Amino acid sequence: MSWYPPHPNSFMINTDASLIMGQAGYSISAVIRDSEGSLLVAETEFVNGYSSVLLAEASAILLGLRLALSRSILQAQVASDNATIINNIQLKSANKSEWNPIVQNIIHFRDSFQSLDFLFVPRDCNKVANSLAKWSRLTQKSAIWTDCLPNCAAAILIADKPSVA
Repeated sequence: MSWYPPHPNSFMINTDASLIMGQAGYSISAVIRDSEGSLLVAETEFVNGYSSVLLAEASAILLGLRLALSRSILQAQVASDNATIINNIQLKSANKSEWNPIVQNIIHFRDSFQSLDFLFVPRDCNKVANSLAKWSRLTQKSAIWTDCLPNCAAAILIADKPSVA
């Protein structure tokens, strides 16, 4: 199983988080690709602090949405390997969790897009975002790329591209 492309004329925003429970420092990542699998932009953000998995995963989605809007992307699909966050966004549910304010912010972001879908994907379909989140946590760096990704993610990006028949 590997990455799959968004609808034509749309972009795929893959997001992920990397953290070790009880350890300070976590990172979030967002990768935006076109329907041919080519990289438009990717961003990682390293945070000095603690987070729950769900708070970090929701923050990664918010990072992806902000990155998309900064590039004037108005039609996108957001893919995350965290089913809990995706389900809460899709159901527009409100709860008393620590991550609910971020989910509510994500829901409000929908109005900024012409078309925006949220998808749960297995981790195997989210390898580039996963790799960049780990890179950011291990190097303790935040970064934005528009062409060459770090080696840990560059080969995955190429391998993920849909084959041309």
